[in-house]
Amino acid sequence: MKQYGKQERYFRQPFLDYGNTKEKWQGFEAFLEAHHYVNAPVTYQDIDWLYSALYERTLSGKDKAIPLDKNLAARLSTEYVAEAERQLIFSEAINQRCFGRQIPLISLMHLNQLNADVLDSVLAMLEKHGYRFITIEAAMTDPAFSTPEVFANGDGLLWQFRWMPTMGKPMDFTGTPELPKWVDALWKKIQ
Repeated sequence: MKQYGKQERYFRQPFLDYGNTKEKWQGFEAFLEAHHYVNAPVTYQDIDWLYSALYERTLSGKDKAIPLDKNLAARLSTEYVAEAERQLIFSEAINQRCFGRQIPLISLMHLNQLNADVLDSVLAMLEKHGYRFITIEAAMTDPAFSTPEVFANGDGLLWQFRWMPTMGKPMDFTGTPELPKWVDALWKKIQ
C-alpha cells in the first residue's frame, strides 16, 4: 500500500469479537485510536463464512462428514446467493427500526473460493436492490455512523445492534433469517 501512497486505516476484529468485558473493549478501542485506525463497522453480512466452509468441503472431498459432491456445491452456491439476499433484507429492516430510514451498508465479505465463484451473482443481487458501490469513507459520512456504540458482549453483532441501546432501544433480533434446514444439518455435521 505504501508504494501507492496509501496507509492501512481500517481494522475489523476477527469474528467481530471485542472481548468479553467492557474493559477489554475500551482498551482495544483506545489502542485503535492511538494507532490511528478506524474501527470498520459492519451493517450487512451475508454469513459467507458458513456457506464457504460447507462449499469448500464439498469440492475438496477431504472431509468425511461431507463427501466430494459437485452437485451439492452448486446447490450451496445458489443457496448462498439467496442467503445474501435474505440477510440484505434483514439489514434493511434493522436500519428501519433503528433510524426510520436506510443507511449505507458496509459489508463484511471474506476472500474465499465461494465468493470468487459467485461474486458476480451477489453483486448483481445488490444492484437489483438499488445499491451502488461507494468507499467506506463515503458511507461513514452518514450521521448514523456517529451514533455511539455500546459494549455488546458477544461476537458477530451488526453495528445496528450495538447502536440500539444508545438510542434507547432494546436489541431486537426479530426477523433474523434462519438457515434452511438442509444447510443447518450440513453445518451441524462439521461442528
